[in-house]
Order: sequence, then C-alpha cells, then structure tokens
Amino acid sequence: MPSVSVLYFAQVRDRCGRDSDTITLPTSVTPDTVLTSVIALHPTHELLIQRCRVAINHSFISSAVNIDEHSEIALIPPVSGG
Repeated sequence: MPSVSVLYFAQVRDRCGRDSDTITLPTSVTPDTVLTSVIALHPTHELLIQRCRVAINHSFISSAVNIDEHSEIALIPPVSGG
C-alpha cells in the first residue's frame, strides 16, 4: 500500500490549515476511498471534504484507478464564480 501526498486547495487548505497530508492508500482507489481517508484525518471538515472532487495525476476520477507512491492526488473543493 503506497504512501502518497494528498494536496489541498482553496477552502480545504484554509480549513485544514495545511497544503497537504501524507496518507497510506490501497493500490486501487476510488474517489470515496480517498475522501474517507482524508475525513479520518480532518473529521471536523467532513461536509466540505465530501463535496470535493478527486484528481489523480491531473485528471478527475469517477471510478477505481491504480496508484503508486509517485501518484499526485488532489482534492478540489466546489468553486463558484461571478
């Protein structure tokens, strides 16, 4: 099971007080796998984290993908524009 960095942006970064965390994940992950692992580290921000999209290696994922210790994982919170 690889240890990978999960990058945080915008509201997630601000509320968690950091740019990233290192977590251990299975080699095959889904968005829910990643979100559940991050929620375990930051349970007070569960509602925000659940609404995030998960990107791995610069592509949003919606189903299972394989990762390794070199994979780049990012949580992208919902955004609004004007």
